[in-house]
Amino acid sequence: MSRIIKHLKSFNRKERFILLKRALGPEAFRLDCEFRKELGDEIGVPIPDCAFVAMDYHLDWLQVAMYFTLLLQVFAELCGKSGEVFGHGFFRFVVAHDG
Repeated sequence: MSRIIKHLKSFNRKERFILLKRALGPEAFRLDCEFRKELGDEIGVPIPDCAFVAMDYHLDWLQVAMYFTLLLQVFAELCGKSGEVFGHGFFRFVVAHDG
């Protein structure tokens, strides 16, 4: 597992996520095969079955996870922004993999 995925997982501490994972089991947040294929086709990148999945993931958590893995500067350049990349808020759904 890559450092960015480890950091993303370490920040994923929403009570809703923890409750659902406890109630439905650890496999509850794995992407369905058909959904992975559709998502991969849409973005032009194959999505592996081991992809990290989270919901209501705070933008600050993503920023710090990227900072910890030295990707913040690259992300800012890709977004064409400088300085503060994120404000306050969250992603409703996050999928990440280290492939």
